[in-house]
Amino acid sequence: MRALKKALEERQAQRLRLIDLARDYVNRVASRDDEPIRVVAAAVIGSVARGDFNPASDIDVIIVSEGLPGSPLARADSMYRDVGARIEPKAFTRDEFERMAANRNPLAVAALTEGVVLLDPYGVFRSPPSH
Repeated sequence: MRALKKALEERQAQRLRLIDLARDYVNRVASRDDEPIRVVAAAVIGSVARGDFNPASDIDVIIVSEGLPGSPLARADSMYRDVGARIEPKAFTRDEFERMAANRNPLAVAALTEGVVLLDPYGVFRSPPSH
């Protein structure tokens, strides 16, 4: 039993380290001075959020932001500029995210139901999607 408890504690510590990597990434994006991007919410989803990650798992981060470039290439450039190893950002405007939630998009549903919230001062992730 002691070995199992130790293994579970180490697994939880690994998960928290991965979440901290995501938090650091979101903080870098949110603190940029050179772009009009304003992060309004961020959450980790996927295997890291659920705790069933493996050594090859990426860290899926949903970012809801205002001021995102409209062009997919410019948006990707903006999100991947400060990305660290294993971070897989997915960025949406608040309107885009709300439409995704209303349409039960799997990414939005994951953020709302199982996401590990990193930042959400405006309550973007507080209301689960309606059925």
